[in-house]
Amino acid sequence: MLQNPRSKRLFSTFATSFFVSLGSLAFASSVQAQVVFQPGFHQALQVSVSTSTRTTYRTRIPIGRGGSRLRISFKAGDGSLTLHSATVALAGTQGKLASAPVAVNFNGSPGFTSNARERVTSDPIAFPVSFGNELYVSFDVDGAMAASNINAFPDSYAWAGGSVTAQNPSAGTPFMQAAAVDTIDVEGPSSIAMVALGDSITEGYVSGNVGNYVSRNDDYRNSWPAIAQALLRVPVVNGAVSGQGVFEATARLQTEVFTMQGLTDCLVLIGTNDLGGSTADQIDAGLSALFDKLRPVCRIWVGTLLPKEQNCCVNYATVVATRIAVNDWIRHQAKVNG
Repeated sequence: MLQNPRSKRLFSTFATSFFVSLGSLAFASSVQAQVVFQPGFHQALQVSVSTSTRTTYRTRIPIGRGGSRLRISFKAGDGSLTLHSATVALAGTQGKLASAPVAVNFNGSPGFTSNARERVTSDPIAFPVSFGNELYVSFDVDGAMAASNINAFPDSYAWAGGSVTAQNPSAGTPFMQAAAVDTIDVEGPSSIAMVALGDSITEGYVSGNVGNYVSRNDDYRNSWPAIAQALLRVPVVNGAVSGQGVFEATARLQTEVFTMQGLTDCLVLIGTNDLGGSTADQIDAGLSALFDKLRPVCRIWVGTLLPKEQNCCVNYATVVATRIAVNDWIRHQAKVNG
């Protein structure tokens, strides 16, 4: 269920256009499929959070693809990261596991130490999953973890020390920020695999920990990529970063998109944050450069920019005119699939 009015509006005004365009592709994706690893989960991790003492994190993660084996990629933040051990299990509630935990190894070892911003991928893990499963990934770490901008992963926890194998742990401290876990690949029949690129609208920001809403938190289930994934029943992973614009998104492709294997489609909704500081021609040129980099990797599907609130900018009339001009370019001149 969509629990936030803004999510409902975004669902009706934007995501449905993708469903119409992509639905036939999604349901035609099973022709002579090979068994491959493709992303079943991804979250852009642009900020950094650190722990100076060993801490166990247990993050509840949705899976948008079924298969027999997993690979989990972890990403360090702005300093070195030591992962001592990790497990994966089906998620229960309040940090409790719904299945026995399975160890995650890295080149045969239970852990690793990585440099700043380094991404480390596990060995394949024999752990069958179905579309829509939610997993608890538990990891015992110290150091700097790459992290998301918002608290969008409810029913996730942290413990001082702790144990990655505890099936019924004592109450942990809520920790709803995605951290360290960058991508979960699932080995199964090859299919459409989409990544959504954008800003807070796509990452799923609504109200978490801001202003009068400090007691409320965002939820990945309410983001439009998660809604699209549930309806299309193919992975629509999240490569969006709250606050970024076209030029930042382009600069981050190498670390946030091109690290993933087996992508087929890129869904792009970006440019709203550029409206106050760039001309329409500059935004168009930035989008064109972004599409040029994406084109060898995926089919490109682009959404027109949504209206921006009136109190956003000094010269709101200019913002409106720029948005109209950029949307006209997207509709009539952008070299994309739809």
